[in-house]
Amino acid sequence: MGLFNTHITLADSGFLRGYSDFHAHLLPGFDDGIKDFAGILPVLSRYEAAGVIDVWFTPHVMEFNPLRTQDLKDALAAVKRSYRGPVSLHVAGQYLLDSLFAERLQSADLLCLEHRRVLVDASLYNPPQQFRELLTRTLSQGYVPVLAHPERYGFLSVEDCLELKETGVLFLLDIASLVSFYGEDVRERADELLRRDLYALSGTGVQKSLSLDTLLEYKFKSKIIKHIPR
Repeated sequence: MGLFNTHITLADSGFLRGYSDFHAHLLPGFDDGIKDFAGILPVLSRYEAAGVIDVWFTPHVMEFNPLRTQDLKDALAAVKRSYRGPVSLHVAGQYLLDSLFAERLQSADLLCLEHRRVLVDASLYNPPQQFRELLTRTLSQGYVPVLAHPERYGFLSVEDCLELKETGVLFLLDIASLVSFYGEDVRERADELLRRDLYALSGTGVQKSLSLDTLLEYKFKSKIIKHIPR
């Protein structure tokens, strides 16, 4: 009998009641989001039923997808005009650590999560040339970098995460990583980072290829669910 031996669906666990989802690719018309505004309403109704109270739309922003801050704000406003339910809706960029991010950082043109936390990411296999330098610059300019799904980066070890945490970098868990959606190696790294208490935030990571309904029916290790940051 192992410590994490029993399983339960995310729906049956009730984990999402009162939950704030800090990582969702659902903003209509952008990268991995819903195709159109009509499609977002059923998804938000499902969030309501699950008990979620906040959803942050986090579209990818990078050199090859240089989304403008005002366009994202306008898209959020359009969703809010259509949606009248109780879930609070927000938008923040998920910024690739590249030259566009450096420019946006310099001009303070960033869409952040609450408390000046800025969601950032990198290539899954190779760190950008200025990976640590850009994280340091972000901190020095009064922002708190939140590295999205560190468990998915093949170049980042647990020891690297521990070092980055000491500098002030935060980490966001992609909940789907805990059920091998991204592979067994990713699941094992997510388990380890969770046991080390390295995550400050979490998100569903829902998008076109992973619906909320699908995620809710996955079976999670029951004792590990309580360790997921809310």
